[in-house]
Amino acid sequence: MPAGNRFRIDFRSVWPGFGCRGHVRMTDDSGEIVKWLGIRFRVPKGWEIVRHSVNSEKGSLVFVDRRRETLRLFWRDCERALDLNRMLDDQRSKMALEVPGGRLTELHGVGRWQGFVREQSENERVVHAAHFDSASLRLIEVIVTETGDAASGKSLRAQLLGNLAVTSKAELAREFRAFGLDVVVPAGFRLVKTDVKPADVTFEFDEALEDGTRASGASTTLRRLGMAASWAPADKSQLLASQAPTLTFKEALTRRKFGHAALLAEGKEVHPRLLNWLGLGRRGQALLWHCEATNAIYSITTAYPKRRPVTVDAFSMTCCGGSDA
Repeated sequence: MPAGNRFRIDFRSVWPGFGCRGHVRMTDDSGEIVKWLGIRFRVPKGWEIVRHSVNSEKGSLVFVDRRRETLRLFWRDCERALDLNRMLDDQRSKMALEVPGGRLTELHGVGRWQGFVREQSENERVVHAAHFDSASLRLIEVIVTETGDAASGKSLRAQLLGNLAVTSKAELAREFRAFGLDVVVPAGFRLVKTDVKPADVTFEFDEALEDGTRASGASTTLRRLGMAASWAPADKSQLLASQAPTLTFKEALTRRKFGHAALLAEGKEVHPRLLNWLGLGRRGQALLWHCEATNAIYSITTAYPKRRPVTVDAFSMTCCGGSDA
């Protein structure tokens, strides 16, 4: 898709489930599942991510619906267990000074979560909830803006907080599900960069060695290009080179991916012959397929040192849910 294109149409009308701000497309009967840096939760349909972080030690996700901000989720690594009661007492005191006269009540009925509720008005409340996960030494904080009657607000917060789970430390996370991408990466690969545009989403991962202090030199890029029927060429081999511009590919081979025709090519970085002979030039693979059901092009590309091969088959990226054969 040309980088200069700017669309001013409603993407939901031509690509159901994808929002211009990064809508989480994968759904089930009770909402939309998000997996991000070792945190798994479910949000109501129609909530979209407008800000996100890839920092494993400290970061946040921010969601909105069509009218307002609905959710802020924060994570932070800790060296030891926290005194949540003291932390929340400090937050209450600060809130009382910032919003004099506002009514604060204790948060109840949400399992392991602690916190308080600030009543903005009769039909609007802000929920501050916190949980310390002792297994991963991670502090999770959630701020939910509720509108409507109190009963529906309590039901929403119970579902949201009840379904939120810490699945691992952030740097050990292998499953990512957001912005229309649903991917699983091998152990050791860490999310280092995202590029989220309307109908064009890219996740980049680098591999760390076992000691976690150095990069192995291997990396992968997983990409989803939407609205493919309106721009993708009939000859998809033309797209392979653009997915990994630092690599020169050999002729692509055909295979199947989730029941779709796919192209697989191998390549290498162009370096002086001596550097290649010394094994300093990287190799790589590129896999690309068109899923008509989601109207999108999916690609997986890898780059790796000659003596540490990483194939595209080590990564999983789901499109329409068909069997991978």
